[in-house]
Amino acid sequence: MKKAHYRIGMLIFILGGGALLAGIYHYDLIRIEAVDCRADHGEFSIPVDDYVKEHIGTSILDYPSASYVDTILFRYPQVSRASVNLNPSGKVVFDYDLKQPIALISLDIVYGLTARGELVPAQEGDLPIITGLKIKHVKLYEQLDESKIGYALKLANLLNSNITGIENAVSSVNLAHPSGLSAHVKGCRSEFILGRGDELKKFRKLGEYLEFFCALGNNIRAVDFRFENQLILKKDQ
Repeated sequence: MKKAHYRIGMLIFILGGGALLAGIYHYDLIRIEAVDCRADHGEFSIPVDDYVKEHIGTSILDYPSASYVDTILFRYPQVSRASVNLNPSGKVVFDYDLKQPIALISLDIVYGLTARGELVPAQEGDLPIITGLKIKHVKLYEQLDESKIGYALKLANLLNSNITGIENAVSSVNLAHPSGLSAHVKGCRSEFILGRGDELKKFRKLGEYLEFFCALGNNIRAVDFRFENQLILKKDQ
């Protein structure tokens, strides 16, 4: 008799456990209870509570995650990526990232420039600034269609590639120098004239000689790197 009760009990336990596991696996027994936000958003936040409060107590399976992701991307052009994850504890977890600049760019004012060629508000940080561009029709969070922005992006990506000798050392590059391209580095007064073409090779050469030129002091106004086999130093007159 005891064995029969034991077997019945074990059968009920197994069936009940199986049903519970199936329910957890499919989320059909889990009700929404709370919301959480895990986001790289800095001082910017999205009112994710508004996207959950009317769904409290409903099945997680019925939560329209894709719709709210589309809503966030439509309403907030600052956002580069968004996702909604459904937690087995009954929590809706929002995760999103803001568009981040890889460089600063000076137009009518200073903006941040993203890797996709979009302008975002400038942020404090250790980013090189690109000058010398004239771009019309500036609008935040939209890709710039001016042809010159492609060259600016190329330089920004180049400077972020940690070229040996100038890792994070370049403070600005000027695209409008009469000789082509020039750069300034932190802690050094000299302007380094790189000219046109083969920017990677010239930045590597700058990295090779940077410590030497910065040690010369403040009497060197410019260093001309445009020529293959010589460097021209221009002193203050």
